[in-house]
Order: sequence, then C-alpha cells, then structure tokens
Amino acid sequence: MGIQIISKDERLTAEISGVQFTYRRITEVEQGTIERKHTDKGRINWRSITEDILKRCLLDWDGVTDGEGNRVPFDASLIAALPSEVRGELAEKLYANDPQADLVKN
Repeated sequence: MGIQIISKDERLTAEISGVQFTYRRITEVEQGTIERKHTDKGRINWRSITEDILKRCLLDWDGVTDGEGNRVPFDASLIAALPSEVRGELAEKLYANDPQADLVKN
C-alpha cells in the first residue's frame, strides 16, 4: 500500500499489549502548532508536546483497565495515566506514513 493522505476523519486502530486503540494521525500543520505552543526561548517541552498530540489524536480504546481489573471507558483526561511506554508507541503511530504497517505490537 502506498502513502495514505492524512485526514481528520480517518480512524485507524493499533493493538498494544492487548488493548485496541483508535486514533488518527497528525498533520504537519497540527504538529507545528503544538510544537510552537510548547517551545519557549528555544527550549522544547517534549512531554507536553506528546501529551497534546495524544489528546488531539487518540479517539478511543478498548481493553484499558483500572487497578482492580475493571474496564475504563475512554476519557482524554486519562491519557496521561497510561504507562509511558504505551504513550510512546501510540505517539509513533501518529506520525506513520503508512498506517497499515506494523499495526499490532505486543
């Protein structure tokens, strides 16, 4: 499959550690806006950039649980509570040129 145009209406899925995440990729314009927001005097706050990008692009999840094993419905305010390695894997997906490549990670 070739390169797919990025659209705000796209809905892609990725499985990470048994959880199904629904997301859309980020455009270069959106990325630039977020990066400028979190850059001050040449200092870039990468953690805040990643958090804003995930809030903008992560749309849903299925299989996230709390400490007692109860399913947690998707809530953008809970994205920061996901383990950092999961947030990192999701952030990588948001920049993918080919959204169908390597969608399943365990």
